Order: sequence, then C-alpha cells, then structure tokens
Amino acid sequence: MPLHQLNMFDLLEPPAPVVRRQPIEYTHRPLPTRAYGRDYVMQIRVEERDPIEIEVRGVPALITFGYGFSTYTVQPHGSLFWSHTGFRSWAGFHGAVEAEPDTITALIERLYRRPYVKDGLGGQPERWWPSYALQWRYTTGFILEFGRDRSRLWAQWGPERHAELWAKKEREFRAGLSQMEADGTDPNDLPPRRGFKGQRPRFNFDSQLSEFSA
Repeated sequence: MPLHQLNMFDLLEPPAPVVRRQPIEYTHRPLPTRAYGRDYVMQIRVEERDPIEIEVRGVPALITFGYGFSTYTVQPHGSLFWSHTGFRSWAGFHGAVEAEPDTITALIERLYRRPYVKDGLGGQPERWWPSYALQWRYTTGFILEFGRDRSRLWAQWGPERHAELWAKKEREFRAGLSQMEADGTDPNDLPPRRGFKGQRPRFNFDSQLSEFSA
C-alpha cells in the first residue's frame, strides 16, 4: 500500500460553503399625507404604524415611523420648521415604534435647546425651503464669496473648461430664479448659507450672475 504524505493543509477542515442571503423585499402601501404643505403620497411599509401629526411650539409636523422616526413639515415653503429642508430624521432612535407624541415632542424640544453651533436651533425654528432653492443659495453664496474675480476661479482647468463651468453656473443661477418666480418665492428671503462671509446683494428675477462677478 503506497504511503501518502500529509501536509498541514490536509489537517484543516474544508471552508464552510458561502451562504448568500436573499435580499429582503418589503411590501409598501400608498398613503396620502400633507408632507411639505401639499398633497404628497408616501409609500409606507405595511408593517409600519400609520403616520401621525403633532404640534411643537405652534409648528405642526407629520411623523412617520421606521428605523426610528422622521418629521416632515406640513406647511408651504417659507414656513417655520426645525430644519431648513422641511425634513429631519431621528433614524436609529430605539423605541420609536412605540413612541407616543409626548416622547417625540421631548426629543424635538431638546433640538430646540441645543446651540446652533452644535446643529441645534438655539431656541428658534427656521424657515424651510425646497432643495432647488437651497442649492441656488449655496452656489450663489460660493460665487459671491470666492468668485468675484471670475478670471481666477476655476482657471486652473484651462480656458475651455473654465468657460464651461461659468456657463453652467450662469444657467443654474437663472434656472433657480425662474423656479422661484414661478413658486412666488423672493430670493432675498433665503438667508445666507451657514458660514457665508461677505456682503450679500439684493436679487431680482432678472438678475444675472455676471452682475456679481467680473
């Protein structure tokens, strides 16, 4: 009988087979709500609680549940809320499935008391705005702060790319103003973005970005 020389790998057990988990598929149900101050149909998982509405310091809100809870404004943009986006999540908050309005209210009150520099409200709510308006505010603030000298900003990419970037910013600036005009939003009502330094001019719906950078 021939001899077989073993090596150390023969003594090891074979690796366990790889078990691939199938993705979990959730079933959702449509539910009409007042989120963002309009008729807004949400897709709610069938096992989740129905959303509720509460009011904190005179500010009404819609509360949805799942992986914690989330809050949505139910008033039109420009109204007060505890987030400038009209939405704030408490994802990961344990016990949210059973949370009652008093518990949720207490957490929102804690946000009110937290200092502004620590991502709180410093005692005051803020007005909320649509995402396109917030993007317009950010881009415009960036140009006002760093792009006064148009020849220098993005010049490192070469003249062709430099021209493309400024043309893109011009289009975005005009598109944002056009959308605000259609929505009845005064661009001067949007506060400067956090950390903005410099003088903020007044805008009208005919403004051109070239007025503020040369």
